[in-house]
This record gives sequence, C-alpha cells and structure tokens, in this order.
Amino acid sequence: MDLYSALFKLQALIGEDLHTRAGELEVTVRCSTTGKINKGWAGHTVERHLGLPQNSCQSPNLGSWELKVVPLKLDKDGQLTVKETMAITMIDPWEVKQKCFRESHLFSKISKLIVVSRLVKDGDDESIVLDCTQFLLANSGLMASIMRDYDEIRDSLLGGKPLSGKMGKYIQPRTKGSGHGSVSRAFYARKEFVGRAIDLESINRQILIDSTGRVTVRGKQHPVGTSGHFPMDCHDRTNPNSDCRLHAGKDNAPNRFELDALMRGLPNNQSGAGRHKCVYCAYKAGYRLGLKRG
Repeated sequence: MDLYSALFKLQALIGEDLHTRAGELEVTVRCSTTGKINKGWAGHTVERHLGLPQNSCQSPNLGSWELKVVPLKLDKDGQLTVKETMAITMIDPWEVKQKCFRESHLFSKISKLIVVSRLVKDGDDESIVLDCTQFLLANSGLMASIMRDYDEIRDSLLGGKPLSGKMGKYIQPRTKGSGHGSVSRAFYARKEFVGRAIDLESINRQILIDSTGRVTVRGKQHPVGTSGHFPMDCHDRTNPNSDCRLHAGKDNAPNRFELDALMRGLPNNQSGAGRHKCVYCAYKAGYRLGLKRG
C-alpha cells in the first residue's frame, strides 16, 4: 500500500473506538481465559484496517514508512499526555556493533513514521482514535540527540558493558520479552520522543475533553466512543475510497459539512463548475494521474 492510500484510510478511523473495528476485523482484545488485555491489539487492528500483515521484522512495515499506534491518557488537569514508551525494534548486539546510526535498523524504523494516536480510558475499555501524524526525523531537530543515544548504546556493547534502561535522552535500551528474567533488549522511544513525534501540543490545542466525556475538536463536539465525524475529516466516511464531496457543482452530495459552504462560495475556475475547488481532492486526482503515467 502506498503512503497516500494509507493516510486516506487512517483518516477514516478518527473519532472511532478501535474496539468496534477490532470486533469487525476479528482481532482479539482480551484473552478469553485470563481476561488480560492483548497488548498489541490496537496496532494489529490498525494494520488489518489497512490490509497489512502483522509485522515483527526490522524493516518498516509500510514501504519506507513505519506505522505506530500510541496510547494517550488524560492527566489530572484534563490534558492529553503520552501513556507509555514506544517499542521500536529489537536490539541485535552484533548488528549494532557493526553499523553506525544511519546504517542501523533503528534509523530505518524511526526516520519516517506514521503515528496514530488513541485516547485510552477505563483500563483500555475505550480507545478513541484522535489523530494521524507523519513524522520525519530529518526535519524534527532530534537527529543529533538520537544519534548520541545510539552511539552511547553502541559504545557500551563494543566495550562489553551492560546496557541500562537509564541510557539515552530519547531512545533507551530496555528488556523485552515474557517474564521478569528476560535478557533480550529492544530500542524504546521515551515519552518525550513520542510527544514530539505526534506533536502533542498541537493535539491538545485541537482536542478538548470535558468531564462528561465529550470530545471537542475545533469547536465541534462529538461523544467519545461514537463514530461521528471530526471537522477536519472531510471525506465520506461511509465509503473510505470516495472523494471528499466538496467539489463545485455537487450540491446534492450527502453528509455535507460547514466547510462546504465556504467551498461553494468560492468562484469557479477557468474550467467551470465541474472543476475541483478542494485542494485535497485536486491533489488526489493529480496523484492518480501521475501513477497512470508512470
């Protein structure tokens, strides 16, 4: 799946409770015998939504892009915060000792990210998708710091010293595996990195959650847990492959939004009323044409 198609399909999840999609896609959320949460259920749900196989290899799971789903929670002041660190990839000591940061699997996994943020409530019994963000490490201002984190871990392995979860400002080496005696380690992104990757400040500016459990996004309210539209989601959610239905000359299109009034008020271009006014759909049409031309 190409990046554009993936982003288009992910936008359709915004505002929905992932539990509903998990049921539709036959993803196990809780163990039937123990009742414990399957820790990877949210990521598996999003992967199946995109039609991707479950991926545990060290290469990115969406072409050159890595897909991650991260949980957020509300603090005592009602602000969204990152709930936990984010697992990136297992540490192969031999590979890390042989390769510098830009040649490493860590770099390939975090250089280009698509991060889906979800609000977790009531012990993960409610999981509302809030945002989908693209993250480019090269444009983040974090490259030098993360390179230092990697070099610290690499130097320890080269010197035969043990790794510690206290290492790294943004990336840390932590044990990963079943049981407290696990010795296998993985690269984890600290909460500070996750917050930067999803632009947490921007999400908090756009999304407010009141004491009754209603989500407010740019002045519009939607109950948490419903599949109602978010204002920035302009396409027809009943058909994820459709255009946004904000074209000039389509006055009878259903599911119109307040943005439609603005679109219809714009003057027609040189090609008349049938031409795209919505930049989103104009880009989509141009992208499709480019693919056909090769």
